[in-house]
Amino acid sequence: MRRDVRRKLDMAVRVRDFSRSHPSTAASQTAVLARLEELLNRAEALAIQERAGRLEELAAANRRRTLRRSAQFELLRHLVRVGQLAGRDNPGLAGKFHLRSPDSTHTSFLISTKQMLAVAEANKELLLSLGLSDTLLDDLGQAVSQFEEAQVSGRTGRLEHVRARTDLKTVAEEVGRTVEQLNGLNRYRFRKDPDLLAAWEAVRVIGPRVRTGPEKPTGGGVTPPAGGIASAA
Repeated sequence: MRRDVRRKLDMAVRVRDFSRSHPSTAASQTAVLARLEELLNRAEALAIQERAGRLEELAAANRRRTLRRSAQFELLRHLVRVGQLAGRDNPGLAGKFHLRSPDSTHTSFLISTKQMLAVAEANKELLLSLGLSDTLLDDLGQAVSQFEEAQVSGRTGRLEHVRARTDLKTVAEEVGRTVEQLNGLNRYRFRKDPDLLAAWEAVRVIGPRVRTGPEKPTGGGVTPPAGGIASAA
């Protein structure tokens, strides 16, 4: 969740809690507060959806890395060695088996692996006669399928968390407008009660307060009073 959205929603929760502690019997204020409650419930559901999507994307990325490492070091090296041996006496197979760079993209790795797997399947008997493991092609095919599933899962997770993050931004903007409605109502309601008005103003602050003070003089000069001119040193 974006920091500005989180801060706005945190503020809205404080506003909701304050409103519950200082209820109003006015129908207009009750309706606005009900709208705020509805928006906060929606925001909570979206926050859960965003996190779930992000976790799914991260899990899929870890799964892809694990599958790629396993395929490259446990399966493809054996296939490439046998394939290159076959290419010495079979010109049609020369250059068809090679390992991709570890820095290549997942898409490039997947395409290269599927191409080698297809060539190996078409020349399976020859490769088996040259020492290829009986189960390697089946194991590699299964690894490819799992890798593709992880890619789909990662794209789905990313889509979910991006969509939820976008919807959260929209909800947060609506929350801000709703709080402004409550602000107008409460400023009128508390106009004769300075303590409650100050408490209300405190809960609707977004994020930490920034301390401000008089500007300090620089270069040994004198800070002039508001609207005045500093005297010469």
